[in-house]
Amino acid sequence: MAERDIPPIFKNTAIPLYYQLETLLRRKIAMGDFDPERPMPSEGALAQEYGVSRITVRQALAALAMRGLIVRRKGKGTFVLARPMPFQTGSFHVLMEDPIPMGEDSQPKLIGTAWARAAKKIADALGLAEDSRVLRIEKMWAVAGMPFSYVVNYLTPDIGNKINTADLTRKTLLAIIEEDLAIRVAQAEQSIGAEIADTYLASVLNTRVGEPLLKVEHLIFDDNNTPLEWATIHYRGDRCSYNIRLQREDGDHWQSTTLLEVDKKNASL
Repeated sequence: MAERDIPPIFKNTAIPLYYQLETLLRRKIAMGDFDPERPMPSEGALAQEYGVSRITVRQALAALAMRGLIVRRKGKGTFVLARPMPFQTGSFHVLMEDPIPMGEDSQPKLIGTAWARAAKKIADALGLAEDSRVLRIEKMWAVAGMPFSYVVNYLTPDIGNKINTADLTRKTLLAIIEEDLAIRVAQAEQSIGAEIADTYLASVLNTRVGEPLLKVEHLIFDDNNTPLEWATIHYRGDRCSYNIRLQREDGDHWQSTTLLEVDKKNASL
């Protein structure tokens, strides 16, 4: 089939063929259709299967390699990298910072701190008057050398005025609040949704504009149910997923455990 005779699977002619093929192969990788121990079909085989040119296949595979999803081994072929490993994320460290349980290959980059006026949504959540000042902290977390998440924390004035911003790259925010300020974090509310990367998020997370991101918002409280901090976290959608494990304990009571599945593979492999 000539590439000008676009196969039915590629219905949107406004989107480049290589990108459509990339997303299709990315879905197959996520579904486990390719065995990491065996080479993927060759460029020629993929071109024939999907009715596109080798150049289109080459562009799609190059994009997958840049994402750290596949690796090309000279003389052996192209292989899918091993599936991400799950990490239990039920601790407050994870709620506030996220990559803490992943070991020494996770690094924070402090983008900046500033006092800013709180938007209505954040002010309401923190129990503040609209336009109250809050301490805004921006971080980017990298795992295995690749951008993983973009975190923006908003702290109430009572907390923000006591924070030594120089500590933010040496200690987790939770450690600062609980150990340095002696304030116990007792509970949290969390919501999970989806968003697409705008120009700024794409640049911070080293992805493309319009790519899907996992968006998490949380609000934490102390023992007196006083709000302490609001945060918005954006994860690269191709590097992680949230999974909930439910275990029945008694009658209609279920115990839940949250797992964050994280791709720790480096695209430079």
